[in-house]
Amino acid sequence: MDGPVPVDELCEQCGLCCRIFGPGIPPISANVYLWIGQGLTDILCWVVVFMEDGRTVHCPGLSFGEPGNGVSFQLCHSDNGEYVTVCPFLCHVVKEQYLCGTHIIKTRDVLHL
Repeated sequence: MDGPVPVDELCEQCGLCCRIFGPGIPPISANVYLWIGQGLTDILCWVVVFMEDGRTVHCPGLSFGEPGNGVSFQLCHSDNGEYVTVCPFLCHVVKEQYLCGTHIIKTRDVLHL
């Protein structure tokens, strides 16, 4: 292939990706396990885990080892259990700038592993 290798575009923090695709991007298990271990129920209240046995379990009530037989995670409304249409962690900062409300926590977790 000739020419330069494409470089990923920098995030413009417009929030568009998170508003459109955010609900379809489930939390990864590594983050959920860390949030459980840290007792971050303000984040966990939005997360459910689908277990191997078919149960759906709301994450705030889990202890650290419990989601081990989870198949996948999903974001749901903390009050009614319905799937979210916009990521609940998307924070509107100024006019057209948005930031991820869990990014600093995810970054901190990675730095301390």
